[in-house]
Amino acid sequence: MKGGRVARPTPLRYIAVVAESAPSRYAPYRLILADDDDLSREGLLRLVDWQAAGFRVAAVCADGAEVLDRLMDGGIDAVITDIKMPLVDGIEVARRIGERGLDVEVLLVSAYRDFEYARSAVRYRALNYLLKPFSRADMDEALRELKARLDGKGAVRMEAPQAAAREPEAVGWDAGAAVDEAERDESGSVLQEAKRFIEGNLEGEVGLERVAEHVHLSPIYFSRLFKERTGCTFISYVTEAKIRYARRLLADPDRRVYEICALLGYRDVNHFCQLFKSRVGCTPSEYRGRQRVGSGEA
Repeated sequence: MKGGRVARPTPLRYIAVVAESAPSRYAPYRLILADDDDLSREGLLRLVDWQAAGFRVAAVCADGAEVLDRLMDGGIDAVITDIKMPLVDGIEVARRIGERGLDVEVLLVSAYRDFEYARSAVRYRALNYLLKPFSRADMDEALRELKARLDGKGAVRMEAPQAAAREPEAVGWDAGAAVDEAERDESGSVLQEAKRFIEGNLEGEVGLERVAEHVHLSPIYFSRLFKERTGCTFISYVTEAKIRYARRLLADPDRRVYEICALLGYRDVNHFCQLFKSRVGCTPSEYRGRQRVGSGEA
């Protein structure tokens, strides 16, 4: 990590102790920093004013196994981890956090060459990713998003008992259910807006990054949220929406199949026809012919 040469590196144990004992009045969220490179760890620790950003560094780890051990103690809100580490890497950390059902957010750090590898974290709990080398501004932006996510979860939890107090006659009030319902409502409105945006932009390419930016979420977090709430992947949903639109366009006999293909953002007509057939059961031309027969046209 860039940041200049450190003339007198501080022992890692000392770093962890200092970070743990730092005042937490203005830094409510506890996180773990993980990187197998000594200078990267120290550079990351010194790069950010963690207290001002709203965080408290509870531990600094050199391997994913150390992260998982520390998580067993509880009290951790987030993990910032490099992807490539020995023994247990960052992707595996995210996966195990998800498997254990831990309420911990994950921010992945990776080199550009690991970008495609980082995308596999979509199906786990990764909130976002940072590509090396990154600037302090990049990290500050990622931390603002991370804190906003944690703030939102905290607000939902606070609302649950307040709602229960407003309805004392309710019997067997389940605060956990209230939290889940509030989170569903919040994510539901985001997904509704995302779907409206998709439906309004079917002509041309409508990619994950574009839609995620529209709803002000990171691509990785938005993709995971979309899959969790809808039961299908983002790509699958967009493809189905485009095929539905294509069926409507095929009702116009003046539109050629290759024109519809281009209009929907597909560059390869054969690929478009294969997608159409896989979902409708026939090619676009066959579909159009059946529609004509069904309407009595010959």
